[in-house]
Amino acid sequence: MNEKLSTDRLDRRKFLSLAAGGLAGAALCTPAASLARVPGANDRLRLGVIGCGNRAASLIEDMSGFAKEENFEFAALCDLWKPNLQKTLARIKELTGDIPRTFPRYGDLLADKEVDAVMVTTPDHAHTPILIAACEAGKDAFCEKPMSMNIAEARQAVDTVRRTGRIVQVGTQRRSDGSYIAGAELVRSGALGQVSVIDLKWNDAGPRWERPYEDVKPEEVEWEGYLMNLPSRPFDARRFRCWHLYRDYSIGVVGLLGAHHTDLVHWYMDDPFPESVTATGGVLLWKEREHYDTIECAFKYPKGFLVNYETRFGNSSMRAETVLYGTQGVLDTTTWIMTGEGRVLPERLEPGNRQYPTTPFAMHEGAGKGEEIKLQPNPRGIDHMRNWVECLRTRQSPNATVENGFSHSLAAIMAHRAADTGRRIVYDPVKRDLKEG
Repeated sequence: MNEKLSTDRLDRRKFLSLAAGGLAGAALCTPAASLARVPGANDRLRLGVIGCGNRAASLIEDMSGFAKEENFEFAALCDLWKPNLQKTLARIKELTGDIPRTFPRYGDLLADKEVDAVMVTTPDHAHTPILIAACEAGKDAFCEKPMSMNIAEARQAVDTVRRTGRIVQVGTQRRSDGSYIAGAELVRSGALGQVSVIDLKWNDAGPRWERPYEDVKPEEVEWEGYLMNLPSRPFDARRFRCWHLYRDYSIGVVGLLGAHHTDLVHWYMDDPFPESVTATGGVLLWKEREHYDTIECAFKYPKGFLVNYETRFGNSSMRAETVLYGTQGVLDTTTWIMTGEGRVLPERLEPGNRQYPTTPFAMHEGAGKGEEIKLQPNPRGIDHMRNWVECLRTRQSPNATVENGFSHSLAAIMAHRAADTGRRIVYDPVKRDLKEG
């Protein structure tokens, strides 16, 4: 086994003793089931928010619209940056009238027995550690994507959620969207025939994730708490605000953006783990960053299809975001139109009739477009956070599970390691580990 690929960045013992702010010595020694309040059908759910940045703000705005109907409140907030905490507190008061308790360290929030469930909307490097700590503390959780930055953390997240029996929703919200549900049903029905290639793109034009940071004052930031298990370093406002650009705090573009795409592949094709990945990338345009601004990846899956993934920040043009090519047609998730374009014509399969056009374009024109089908959103579509809140009461599995989070994290981890090493990265589903091959 390649030692580099199997090394776990997270020192669990150090994390549990230091980062959880006292939680490790008490709650983590007690079975999670005994820590959790079990809300009844009419009980008011009490939610905590860990990480009060832009993503949390968007989710809170959305959830405030059904807070009364679903009978929940925002009971607690945690953020390492005082301005974020104060801004979010004021906005929740304005939206719902709730007055949440505030904490600078997540361990203190998790120790609050008045909190039933938490939303983990932090920078990427904190997702899995806080998710695991929440489950151990008897809290259900929503965890933003990408769920994990390395495979050891991803394994531990799955194992912890299963062992503790907590309800965990991961932030790949397309699984709750009616249009994407309709697409999944179409693909799984066999209407596209055998899908052999899927093209995925997420492009932009500009230095994405560059943010102003001049207003960040060190006295307003819990810097050591932000670093968590990482080596201590002097306060750096740019690393704090522009965390997406740095390898310590983010997995890179295939996780930050591509997690939505690879999750869709796993869902539509019912094939949760890439078999292997090759990739190439670089910081080609926007030099003030550690992560690639351009990357191309080629995934191979066990069921026998290929996936091409591309992100570039030098030109935002993309004809479509996700396209599935099957023997009976093409599905474009930008337009939600399926056509028979490029399909295999029955006469081409007859032994005596296998003449081939002399150019690729003639071959394509000969296939024609056939019937065009416009997909309509499936009525089972639901707001992703509402699905999570409902599952907190019913104890049913939510639409985006921790296992789904493992899968999209795995794809991103494999892709970036392939690009970094120039080697083909292979997944072993029995050992749940990676190797070069």
